[in-house]
Amino acid sequence: MAVHDPLKKRGEFLFFPLEFLVTSPVTTETFMDCIRTDVQILPVGVDASDEDYCLWNIVNFTDAIDLERTAFGPPPFQSIPSAWAFKADRLSRAMLFRDQRCPAILLVTTGVGDPDTDFYRRYHDLGMKGLTFDLLWRSDGPSGAG
Repeated sequence: MAVHDPLKKRGEFLFFPLEFLVTSPVTTETFMDCIRTDVQILPVGVDASDEDYCLWNIVNFTDAIDLERTAFGPPPFQSIPSAWAFKADRLSRAMLFRDQRCPAILLVTTGVGDPDTDFYRRYHDLGMKGLTFDLLWRSDGPSGAG
């Protein structure tokens, strides 16, 4: 597998479609405690580069969207939530995951469980660059969606 445009490198993470994450082995190792149970690490080649990279294949699929409280967009976007709500009991630890209802969207939980395995917290504590996070939902009260 090859990343076709290494010029789109964004900080410690390379651009790759469908929210796949591609990083150097050093960056991957930095996050290993956070991603160990949620991610399969696959080797990936980058065109015009001799460096090895790692593709993070998210293998944690969790049925976490609360369908009764989530609002979905109008056609043709009805499969994408416009206001998110989750089943808090399914999000009992910090993790990277995809929901079975919206598998193309990479989701991250933070602030639950062991802070040493919190991807979002570690990303910001280390001053990493390349990813954008949008707050979709808070379990302790409203934040746009629930």
